[in-house]
Amino acid sequence: MRGKPSRKISPPKYALFCSFCGKPQIETAKLVVGRDASICRECVMLCNELAELPMVIQAMTGPVMLGAAPIGLFINDFGDLCLKTEYRTEKGAVEAYIVESGEFFWGAAPQTVESQLQQKVTPVAIRLEATDAR
Repeated sequence: MRGKPSRKISPPKYALFCSFCGKPQIETAKLVVGRDASICRECVMLCNELAELPMVIQAMTGPVMLGAAPIGLFINDFGDLCLKTEYRTEKGAVEAYIVESGEFFWGAAPQTVESQLQQKVTPVAIRLEATDAR
């Protein structure tokens, strides 16, 4: 007499992982899942610790037109820290956002693709400074 066939348990087809550290969902207390990325509880905690460190914002160059600015952070004429992405809208505008509010960055009026691309911005780099824990 034969025994029952053994059932193999296969891993789920779409296992979820932290996009930052690669930890699988099963190994973390919590995984926040977005459309294109996920982040585990431990990485969120690390980000919170990094956010507490003092930041130094340093201009990389003088003002340049947004269309010619490198991908990354920049300061606009109003002193807002903004982020230029590698993407463009269907109409050709640069996808750039004000970091604090998340608003789309158009620059000065009128809100046209041409005026946005010619908006003067200052590309910047951010350096975190470790604090002395004495």
